[in-house]
Amino acid sequence: MVCLLNSSAAGPGLVVSLTLGALLLPSMARADPFHHRNLMVGERAAGLGGAYVALSDDTAGLFHNPAGTPYSQELASATVNVLNRVETEYEEFFPDGASLSSTSSGLVPSYFGVQRSVGPYVLGFSIAVTDSLSERQIDSTAFAMNGATVDEFLSGDIDVDVYNAGPSVAMNFGGGWSGGMTLYGSYRDLRESRSIGGEATRTGVEAGTTERLNVLTSYRIEDTQYGLRPVLGLQYRASRGSLGLTVSRDFGIDREYHYFYRSSRNLVSQNADGVQTPLQVLNIDSDSKSSELQRYPWQISAGASFLLTPSWRIALQADHYTEVTQTVIAGADANSPPVTRRFRDVTNFSIGTEVSLAHRTRVRGALYSDYANASVDDAGKFERREDIDLIGGALGFTYDSGKRQYKAGFYYSQGSGKGTLGDLGELNFSGEQAVGARSRNLTLFFGLEI
Repeated sequence: MVCLLNSSAAGPGLVVSLTLGALLLPSMARADPFHHRNLMVGERAAGLGGAYVALSDDTAGLFHNPAGTPYSQELASATVNVLNRVETEYEEFFPDGASLSSTSSGLVPSYFGVQRSVGPYVLGFSIAVTDSLSERQIDSTAFAMNGATVDEFLSGDIDVDVYNAGPSVAMNFGGGWSGGMTLYGSYRDLRESRSIGGEATRTGVEAGTTERLNVLTSYRIEDTQYGLRPVLGLQYRASRGSLGLTVSRDFGIDREYHYFYRSSRNLVSQNADGVQTPLQVLNIDSDSKSSELQRYPWQISAGASFLLTPSWRIALQADHYTEVTQTVIAGADANSPPVTRRFRDVTNFSIGTEVSLAHRTRVRGALYSDYANASVDDAGKFERREDIDLIGGALGFTYDSGKRQYKAGFYYSQGSGKGTLGDLGELNFSGEQAVGARSRNLTLFFGLEI
């Protein structure tokens, strides 16, 4: 994209091509590859901010820590995130100082799990949606710069789904100890396409002429990954508390990655009689495929839960994600984004509390962190990155009718940091590749257990 900007004959083209090129850089939005905690699984776990490996005594424990499921009285549960809304803003993104914002929202099925006791074992099966996005965007802007009038538009479609499905087995060893394992088959699918175009006009170099530049650039990414995710869990329980530990990781086994890019640029000079003279016509196509597997971090989660009173519980948890220093596999050419990426060390924390009230009602609240797993410093030239550390809170409640449990609540996070959508140093003429970025995320959930 940037290779189109070196023509001295295209004065306004400098503004348009840089702006359009940077807007079009490949991104995956949320479903968010830059954070590990996107959609929380299970209503009680969500109400506790994810501090659940020391509890996990319902069917959501098949996901969080299967070692807790021998203590569950449930047979089945299902969770629906009634609303998942994400807003991200890149500050002073456009050359005129305007910000670029994106918003996504939708209904997300989050979790389904069933389990039953078979002799000394607990057997289960669960399906967990840990990330999901469906975004449709159409934006336009107009501004004046360097003597040119610029009109541009951006349209994009993003569909991302991350599913985990698989069996679990757990056993109570006695003496307060239990252990378990879940083996998920994982499926990640990304379908993203964007088109961006615009027109810039200015008074021509020759008297009585007008120069007009038209740019249209499009790309599409199709990325499907299959893998396995084992979850090994251990738990110890005493009369007034419990401890939990899990180790897990995604292992890729197959990938189909396809990236297609096309850009056209047409600069003409028009005289007073309407006669047009071509000054520059450029067309670039890029088509690349890869089966290179992405490596993912180990996740080590440790937690504790304590009964402070018979009706008041507190839960604490730390989740550590190890660094991935995989060699970055570049795209097929200068117009293609990297196929793989690195992850940095991240440790997230959560603290939650649960209070049992009268009339079979329990209320939960929590605080949690969701730190970025990527840095903008080593981003590729045509690669989107976000380095936004999020802090969040959650509230939830449960009503037990005697036959069923109804659960509902929400969790919300926000934060600020930096983001890059490519060579923004040239775009905003500030010499900085990254700009300030902010994000806000809200999820409402509802669940039923029997």
